[in-house]
Amino acid sequence: MKKQLKLAAMILVLMSIAFTGCDSGGGGGDDTDTTDYAALVSVDAASLDVNYGGTDSASSVTRNVALPLYGDHDTVITWSSSDETTIYWTENNIDYCSINGNVDRPEFAAGDKTVTLTAVISKGGASETRQFVLTVKRMPGTDLQSVTEDAANLEVQYAPGDSASSVTQNVFLETDGNCGTVITWSSSLTSTISNAGAVTRPAFLSGNETVTLTAVITKGSESSTRVFNLTVIETPPTDAQAVAEDKAALAIIYAAGESAAHVKNNITLPSTGTCGTVITWSSSNTAVVSNTGVVTATSTAVTVTVTATITRGSASDTKVFTLTVVLAYNLRDIGPAGGLIFYINPNAAADGWTYLEAAPASTEWTGKVWGGYNTLVTGADGTAIGTGKQNTIDIVTQFGASEPYASRTDYAAKLCSDLVSGGYDDWFLPSRDELNAMYVNLKSQGVGDFTNYLYCSSSEVDANNAWIQSFSYGNQGYDHKFGNPSVRAVRAF
Repeated sequence: MKKQLKLAAMILVLMSIAFTGCDSGGGGGDDTDTTDYAALVSVDAASLDVNYGGTDSASSVTRNVALPLYGDHDTVITWSSSDETTIYWTENNIDYCSINGNVDRPEFAAGDKTVTLTAVISKGGASETRQFVLTVKRMPGTDLQSVTEDAANLEVQYAPGDSASSVTQNVFLETDGNCGTVITWSSSLTSTISNAGAVTRPAFLSGNETVTLTAVITKGSESSTRVFNLTVIETPPTDAQAVAEDKAALAIIYAAGESAAHVKNNITLPSTGTCGTVITWSSSNTAVVSNTGVVTATSTAVTVTVTATITRGSASDTKVFTLTVVLAYNLRDIGPAGGLIFYINPNAAADGWTYLEAAPASTEWTGKVWGGYNTLVTGADGTAIGTGKQNTIDIVTQFGASEPYASRTDYAAKLCSDLVSGGYDDWFLPSRDELNAMYVNLKSQGVGDFTNYLYCSSSEVDANNAWIQSFSYGNQGYDHKFGNPSVRAVRAF
């Protein structure tokens, strides 16, 4: 029956009276001396170790262990095990100077076990404790168990930064498993990944390669197969290749419906290429097309050459684009802000603006008040084309953050004044006649995505009413300022 070593040590203390051959310290001392027992205990504790068999060590125990019972200075050592089913001893295991610790290795499926052996070193009332942590290795598995476990644990090992979906360097392929299996590999494309894991990346522009690595795990008569799919990334381009590739792919991005032969709105000039190049631009006429792609209106069509310089490292090349800037918008053209042109001003030179543009339908509001019922707004009575912007300024200046009747912050003029759309923030609520031009040139022509409802103008009739227009029939009239018409902002440029 297994017992704690403490009991065994007590027996050994008695036995040590008769068997002095284990006393490497040279016999008993004088009972009257003043020996520093604590120091002797400390020395023996420091030098104490477990004696392993063969090539075993604390991290790999496969055989029985020998546990000393005495120190060099006649100290007595008692032992205990944290797991007496794995490392244990009986009275029959006690030798004169040590204990033979039996080791029962776990079954293969149970895995390794960690056992702590605790030693108490004592003499003359002084004592110290040492602990030794041992890993008892499991029993070897059958061929089938070994193959199954090594197959489950097998992985391709990648260089730092690489993965199965992005291989740029050699991969490490294990050839033996932890359970004693032999692993052989085969590649579906040895010109890209060899059977030993050497990687040869595809040439630039030839595309990435998908390679299947098949591992066969074998022990005895048992075997299993694992398959790994890897993507090997093509070789990165040289500076010259990168410049040539990005030059070929380079294109100017135009507004919807436009092209190099018909430019009205700002253009987008890419500043980098997909191969890591830097792209700079220069225009032959920056007054019409800036180096950043901003298009400025002129009175006539203008041809402008835009040159891109594509650079990476020491390599550089240029690409030239010839643009025809046609700045004469027609009715219902898409304007600079992404809305629709609904009026062309015959007095553009005198008024300082040429076009009226309606905001996109996505910006439209419904059910909004004019605001300020029973309040007269000074200056907001303009009805003609060209007066809507000042009407809006007058309304917002007088009302401020909220209109005075119902304290609404979302009144029509403020919504338009606060709008930022298509990169522009100069929107306003149209006047009565501007609203009618929007109906005639857009809604009645089936464009602009307007509703068949009442729309609000910025033109005030009196303290209680403002001009509105039906976009179902086109007729105009006025309504209370607390009505709930739709609102579409416009801008002049």
